[in-house]
Amino acid sequence: MESANLNKEIASCVKAAVRVRPLSKNEEHDLCQTCVDIQRTTNEIILANSTAFTFDHVFLPETIQEDVYRECVYDMIEGCFQGYSASILAYGQTGSGKTFTMGSGIEYNDPSKEGILPRAIMHIFQRCASYEREAESKGIALSKCVVSCQFIEIYNENIYDLFNKENIDFRSQKNSDKHVVFENSNGEIAVTNITTRFVTTAQETLDCLKEGALSRTTASTRMNSVSSRSHAIFTVNLQFERVASSVSTSNSNLREQFRAKIHFVDLAGSESLKRTGATGQRAKEGISINSGLLVLGNVISILGDPMKKGAHVPYRDSKLTRLLQDSLGGNSRTLMIACISPVDRDFSETKSTLNYAQRARNIRNRVKVNQDKHSRQIIQLQMEIERLRALVDKNERLPTVEYDQASNSALNQELERIRSYIYTIQRSINETNTVSQILKQDLEIVRGHRQINDTTFDYDQALNQCLIRSDEIQSRLSRMIDVSNVLRKRSPLSCRRKSRLT
Repeated sequence: MESANLNKEIASCVKAAVRVRPLSKNEEHDLCQTCVDIQRTTNEIILANSTAFTFDHVFLPETIQEDVYRECVYDMIEGCFQGYSASILAYGQTGSGKTFTMGSGIEYNDPSKEGILPRAIMHIFQRCASYEREAESKGIALSKCVVSCQFIEIYNENIYDLFNKENIDFRSQKNSDKHVVFENSNGEIAVTNITTRFVTTAQETLDCLKEGALSRTTASTRMNSVSSRSHAIFTVNLQFERVASSVSTSNSNLREQFRAKIHFVDLAGSESLKRTGATGQRAKEGISINSGLLVLGNVISILGDPMKKGAHVPYRDSKLTRLLQDSLGGNSRTLMIACISPVDRDFSETKSTLNYAQRARNIRNRVKVNQDKHSRQIIQLQMEIERLRALVDKNERLPTVEYDQASNSALNQELERIRSYIYTIQRSINETNTVSQILKQDLEIVRGHRQINDTTFDYDQALNQCLIRSDEIQSRLSRMIDVSNVLRKRSPLSCRRKSRLT
């Protein structure tokens, strides 16, 4: 991938897939009829023999979990190792199979029933291992891929950390506003005071997923015996590096730092209080769920309607839409999996879900590679050095009979000045790389002590040292950019043109 294209935004439409669940035993006992006709070859859903909906992927009730993952999610995880973020959302009415499809915390004895999330975790770590083996076989020393995860839920419009061990019943915390949604320096949506677990194996990550899923709010309703009463978001952060491929010099010490964020969103099911029979706290939860989904529907309608281009998008009207701001209209490759019921008595909810997913297909995200700012600036400066060296070589090969002695003397002086600038930039790049490696080692030390919960380690001093080295890297990069700007204004080509006019 060329460095010039790393900052380029690529338009990417939200993908929509529909999965039809099979009839339950109670529905078969009640002799319920199906109202959904599936056209697998054309990816169409025909509802009640009248309305047709077209999607990117359509799955029959007998479709196995492996086929769903291979067709929809596999390429998205592969794209994360190119620096692209991804988001996978499961939406549908309560009892339509969203949690089963996502596999968020459900453990099965049959591996074939594992959902998208466990398969994606296994895929990520297998890809990390092959990535490191490939670099080792080529004799390239690269840092190991760093994987971390977070798990939160949105319950009654409050954000809760599912990795929080301090409070067993953390929903009773009086300070429910301690988790604030904000936009960080990279332009990404983040949440304050959320526990981040650094993981090194797939099994360790699955254990974290199971631990958080056990803390998630569930309850029994008339439509679902284990109904999710909150929206859950499991986030995997991936950081890796590779040798700079855009620099044609023999310097193989330059590294490009990339990162990717993968959101796995299990939305609570839309529900009718009349059908679920919810009362009291269950009714309050259902109202909160429907309110959040209503705001999400408004956001999708505005983003997916070309006539409303430039209109205000109400991301801040709900915690859910604020957290999904990157996934809908932002920097992410997004897939929405709509899970529907084929039963005729669920006709209205099924039609609403299909309309929801069809509108989401019209959303266009602005996707770009997530590269570390420091490494990107270093690569750009290295490319500028190569360009200037090419200009110097070109001017040295020109015949001198075209110029008089004074012009040649001025040109030679300018070339020598440019050589000194190039040497200065190259030396600064090497020094910056050295400081960057030291900073990376310090961060690995802090991460190691944090994983073992070492209370004797002085975290404040270590972090202050990291901040000092980060400031030093930033100041060096600023100086290199200043020198590069001077070189652009005083190139040998412009000097040659001036001497001709003289």
